[in-house]
Amino acid sequence: MASERRFPERPSIPPALYALVITILIERQILGRGSVTLGYWGVAVGACLSCCVTWWRQRTAECEVPWFGTFACCVMAGVSALVVAAVTVLVCSRFTAAMRASSVSSWTFEVTSDATATDYGYRCRAHARKRGVASGDVWLNTKAELKYGELAQGVGRFRVCGDDDWGRSSRRQGIWGTVMLVRVTWHDQAAGPLSVIRLWREHIEETICPSNSDGRAVLASCITGDRRQMAARGLDVLFSACGVAHLVAVSGSHLSIVSALLSHMLVRSRLRPMARLGILALLTGLFVMTCGSPPSAVRAWLMTVVAAGSVLVGRRSDGLSAISLVALTMALIDPGVSGQLGYVLSVVCVIGLALFSRYVAYAVDLLVPRPWLPRTVSAEFRIKLMKARRNGVDSLAACLVAQAVTLPLVGSVFGKISLIGPIAMLVVGLPFTGVLWCGLMAAVLSPLPILARIPLWVADMLLALVLHVLRLLSRLPMAAVAVSADGLTIGLLVMLCCVAILVLWPVPSRRVLVMSAGVVAFVFCAAVIKWRYLAPARVCVLDVGQGDAILVQDGRAAILVDTGPPGVLAQALAREHVLHVDAIVLTHLHDDHYGGVGDLVGITGCERVLVATGVSEHVPDELGQAVMQLTGAPCEEIGYGDLLRVGGFELRVVWPRMRVTGLENPDSLELVVEYQRGAKHLCGLLTGDGEAEETGSVIQAGDVSDVDFLKVGHHGSEVSLSQEDAEVLSPEVAVASAGAGNVYGHPRQECIDVLESVGAQFLCTKDLGDIEIRPSRHGPLLSHRGQSPT
Repeated sequence: MASERRFPERPSIPPALYALVITILIERQILGRGSVTLGYWGVAVGACLSCCVTWWRQRTAECEVPWFGTFACCVMAGVSALVVAAVTVLVCSRFTAAMRASSVSSWTFEVTSDATATDYGYRCRAHARKRGVASGDVWLNTKAELKYGELAQGVGRFRVCGDDDWGRSSRRQGIWGTVMLVRVTWHDQAAGPLSVIRLWREHIEETICPSNSDGRAVLASCITGDRRQMAARGLDVLFSACGVAHLVAVSGSHLSIVSALLSHMLVRSRLRPMARLGILALLTGLFVMTCGSPPSAVRAWLMTVVAAGSVLVGRRSDGLSAISLVALTMALIDPGVSGQLGYVLSVVCVIGLALFSRYVAYAVDLLVPRPWLPRTVSAEFRIKLMKARRNGVDSLAACLVAQAVTLPLVGSVFGKISLIGPIAMLVVGLPFTGVLWCGLMAAVLSPLPILARIPLWVADMLLALVLHVLRLLSRLPMAAVAVSADGLTIGLLVMLCCVAILVLWPVPSRRVLVMSAGVVAFVFCAAVIKWRYLAPARVCVLDVGQGDAILVQDGRAAILVDTGPPGVLAQALAREHVLHVDAIVLTHLHDDHYGGVGDLVGITGCERVLVATGVSEHVPDELGQAVMQLTGAPCEEIGYGDLLRVGGFELRVVWPRMRVTGLENPDSLELVVEYQRGAKHLCGLLTGDGEAEETGSVIQAGDVSDVDFLKVGHHGSEVSLSQEDAEVLSPEVAVASAGAGNVYGHPRQECIDVLESVGAQFLCTKDLGDIEIRPSRHGPLLSHRGQSPT
């Protein structure tokens, strides 16, 4: 019988970990803000806090490192980070000055990442250089796609990164500006040893053919690090919603499989240990370079070499110290990695696993019941079963720890967290390991295409199973949850929890764990019932920036009219505690009205997506893919006179009256919203991007007259409503949806004056956030985010 799991000892925190944290924070602040003063404060505060913790642990006889040793280590690392970051800022300032002072055509750009498709062409990271002048990294925008490793020259313009969020994020990654190449005059592959590896990478991609199917797109991402086809097919959203995006990011899990395969082969050879280590380091390094050398993979490769070297010299490496030293070395050599999400996520995840995985595994082991077996079962089978249970508990604990410690980063960057991540990992983890093995075999056999088809065929079957399971899981209610809190708040909460566990290191008891889980489940279920089934009758104009998204909700029924631009809808629905919508109505096919459909995959359930008559024939491919992922069916059409019921609300289509393409503002659906239940009533008009001519036609046809509220058309442009139509509608409340500082000047003062002249109270989301309108006995009841109804 397998032995009982023992309660783990409290892990010892090495000085290198304190030094790593201080280094990353200092580099991110200096590169992002350009202020060295912040670095001085970071060195002082970080060193003092770390030595205080070490002193306290010395007092409790749990730390052998003297406090002054930790203090000296942290000060040295902090000063080194400060100097490295300050020098980087100085060098890059000279680089940007040189770029501004000269023509872009005099510079040569080496592409250092795969290009991603954008609205205006392609964007990639590139290293700009010019003889006799300081070089630096930039974002390179081109109309035609450039391949990884190519050199390019052309005519264009250069813009320095601004002081907005995008600019600070770019500078933290070591990118100091954007070059727009209007015309590429010359491009060719760079010469040198790396060009051979890049050609080999292209050959592997040709063998895999990522454009052939969803499975091949995933396989290419795993083996070569090329995620373009995954993004084009929307598969990155699927993996993110299921909490298994790390499976397709080349990092520690991939390197462990590659190193295990190579180690198994090398052990059978007659080579000396040092030669085996050299071959292992060389081949795994080539694999990392084939994948494009992402920082997470470089970190994992260095860890692999360190672990193998420790075994070679007969010492057991301290995992936490090794992780910290490797990550610290990378950050000091290239401060730009401290701002790259892949590097930070990788480091945080591995450190979290080293600190807490055994503790959480012990707690999970108390909760997972042991299987009952009859006495007739052999002892050998019992041992195998208990070993499988132990491995499952360890895997589940690792998933929980990884998800918890990376929650601040994932929540702030992606705006959502997956609740089914641990389950998805347990279900697809084993077949995905087989996918990696088959992909590696296909890469090795790529010079022999006939033989390479065999592992590719097996990988296709396994990936079909994996994708089918993930699609089923992503459609479960609340598979993922949008996060509306900022990353700093979540980070502080997670950090406090981690510190409390490390300081107290309490021994978990089954009774306490069961009671705590019960309390959490009760609170969670109560909140879900309230938000999902007991929502008040309301129309809520969501703050989604320069776009439209209007929620119509009553009890368990809800409809969303438009979804705003990409990347903001999930957080907006999280603010309003919306867990499900019955349907989405897209007024027309402009990105600021349909761009958020893909954000809802795995987060908010939805059965139908509705468009105007004739529009389904013109739906863009990316929108069609997002709709299929969200609902499992293509867009449906609605037309003039159709009625949609949402609890006590009725939405009636009043425009357009003919077939439209949905490509222009006049094609926008306009909907009359009416609510009547008892003495409470509400009437309004939703106009999409419709303007004065379309709204005037609706009024002349007698489809609408006096209303309580008006969702102003086209974000409040000067042509959204005429004076005559405003007098007919005579709304008490007029709401415009626009983004702060938008280049169009929406809402325009002409529109505001027209509406206020007829007695309307004019409100805009850029000033108030989400604006909610509820029916009442005495007209519309207004509130906005953070305010009580007035």
